[in-house]
Amino acid sequence: MTLPCARYTALRDPLAYHHVDSGPPPPRGPVRSVALRGPPLAWSPSRLIPWGEKTGPATGRVVSEILRRYPHPEQGYRSCLGLLRLSKRYGPERLEAACIRAERLGSPRYQTAKNILASGSDRLALEDDSASTPPLPLHENVRGPGYYAGEEETKC
Repeated sequence: MTLPCARYTALRDPLAYHHVDSGPPPPRGPVRSVALRGPPLAWSPSRLIPWGEKTGPATGRVVSEILRRYPHPEQGYRSCLGLLRLSKRYGPERLEAACIRAERLGSPRYQTAKNILASGSDRLALEDDSASTPPLPLHENVRGPGYYAGEEETKC
């Protein structure tokens, strides 16, 4: 059977010949519909969070934060499962250390934990936040809180 063709031209030059579609294409495999797939396995926040807490408390907190971040918890299932799968490759101790560091960075996400593990940053010692900022040098160009409160006068 020959399908009818449509000819598209611009400025009298043929651009392409396409077969005219006579309907939807035939199915190429099993029909995948939502009704046939069923519910998304047996995942739920009440199941994923304890899985994370088996690794450690920080991992459980990161899993719950991932689920909380999305408007629908189902949107975070793959990220949570990916995070938990990292323990197979790197071990549960390293995953827990990476989750602690991700929380400390303020970015409790799968990608952050994965990057920490890949770079080996989880093996480094955590720094104290107060020790990370050095004190300001004292000299006459540094203005203190008294200047901004109007207590000190400017020297010209």
